Amino acid sequence: MRGIRGISVDLCDFTTYSKLDVFPPQYVIFLELVGGEQGCKIDDQQLRVLQKMADSEIDQQLCKANERYDGHRNGKKLSPLTCILVRSGTFSTFLRKELLTGHVDLTQIKPRRLLKNEHHIQFFYDNKFDASSC
Repeated sequence: MRGIRGISVDLCDFTTYSKLDVFPPQYVIFLELVGGEQGCKIDDQQLRVLQKMADSEIDQQLCKANERYDGHRNGKKLSPLTCILVRSGTFSTFLRKELLTGHVDLTQIKPRRLLKNEHHIQFFYDNKFDASSC
């Protein structure tokens, strides 16, 4: 993903869910990003810019890659997607605490790309990245 003011980031992991309690409905994508040497050194303004860039860039790429998504977006049947940046380590914690049972090895767990369980969705909201917590 393009960087802002010297902050470059890469995608570590993602998951999504369909938010159906709004009209028109929308997709919410939880993103865990990794960013070079700056780590957690990001202020609120940079976070907002990065958030808007992620929303815009991913929505544009989905429209290009998926004709049906593009048609629903242009037909106003879907709201623009929302990206929510989560704290570093959120996905590994999710796998370990929420999906791993005592009978399965961590390497056998398949990442969930579409969340349907409200508890799992809330887990990601609870781990939303907040520049003030750095």
